[in-house]
Amino acid sequence: MLFPPEAVAWAAQRWTRNRRVWIDGGGTWPLVRGLDPPSGTDIRARLDDVTRWTSAWSSVQLPAGVRVDRETFQMRGIGAQTLPVRIEFVSPSAVADFAGHAPAWNRVVQRRAMLMRTWPQLTDSAGLGRLYDWLEAASDADVERLVAVATWVLANPDSGLYLRQLPILGLDTKWIESGQRRAVAALVCSLRGAIDAGGDSERDFLRLCGLRTPESRVRVMVLDPELRKSIGGVRDFQAPVSELASLNWAPRATLFVENLASAYSLPEMKATVAVVGLGRAVTLAGAFPWASRSQTFYWGDIDTDGLEILSLARGVFPNVRSVLMEHATLLHFRDRWVAEGTVNGRAARERLTAEERGLYEELLANEWPGWSGSHGVRLEQERLDWPYVEARLLQTVGAYVAEVAL
Repeated sequence: MLFPPEAVAWAAQRWTRNRRVWIDGGGTWPLVRGLDPPSGTDIRARLDDVTRWTSAWSSVQLPAGVRVDRETFQMRGIGAQTLPVRIEFVSPSAVADFAGHAPAWNRVVQRRAMLMRTWPQLTDSAGLGRLYDWLEAASDADVERLVAVATWVLANPDSGLYLRQLPILGLDTKWIESGQRRAVAALVCSLRGAIDAGGDSERDFLRLCGLRTPESRVRVMVLDPELRKSIGGVRDFQAPVSELASLNWAPRATLFVENLASAYSLPEMKATVAVVGLGRAVTLAGAFPWASRSQTFYWGDIDTDGLEILSLARGVFPNVRSVLMEHATLLHFRDRWVAEGTVNGRAARERLTAEERGLYEELLANEWPGWSGSHGVRLEQERLDWPYVEARLLQTVGAYVAEVAL
């Protein structure tokens, strides 16, 4: 026997699960839930429970659009019994009202109707249901801003402006960044007839709205005092990719380093610059003519991720040399190993040297004598003794520059 509170809980569950579909006109109506009426045997065995159940359904106040159907049964030894057998809901609003969500539902219905009046091209198939949660929680001022932003974006689909430059009264970047981005993207896509709202990332959102994406910035450390003179004596700076690409200098060596603490400590080396912390975005450096004209070196963690990034770097700089990423260094600092976590099998093996490829396969196999970890090993850059690091860098990068200068 299903009591009224259980029916309310069931209706609330259905409303929560289906409200986004229902607001767009979906669903099959009436929605019906059986009340599991008792049999004659149940009545004879549990008369008090049955009486309480029938009384509960007789006294419940049903909102408009909700009804309880009753049927009469002939039961042996008991006679005719009229019992509630099912509850029916004629519409989503009836479900929402019965489940205690009528104010929220009505607010969304009203705001959705306003959007459809503003843009008559919106139909039930436009997918406004993906805005349900936002329309329920937003303030009136937020809804007005949403309409203003969507109106401007539709009128200026390729403005090329920065988000901060939008000439919309009352709009600021804090509003967009505080969680409104997905709502704007969903509405714009609905208006354009697109199925996928997109806008999950900042770049996707800006592209969708025809806005200018801030350029990626790259950190560089200039290790040669003479090179530093050409940029005002600055050793450590960060700049957009296009500005770095336009630098009129000619380093002989470019060292890619992942760990910032290690980059801070890099020794002075003639005609050498370090590019810091790019990770898988190392391909951005392909835009730097001065890097392509120099000998490039890559120093990352010794793990499967590090070797994948090395393979990415070699896709842009075919002659890049790895440094401090060989078998000997890994074994030398065995006591500094940590577990890698998820093993990365995506490295482009054809871009690795034979020695690098052999190390990569060993890391994937994870069969190191005495290593009990279920995950692969990782030797992070910052765990290496610095005198060892400095000596090796001077022997490789420094020695190369000195040789070229002869």
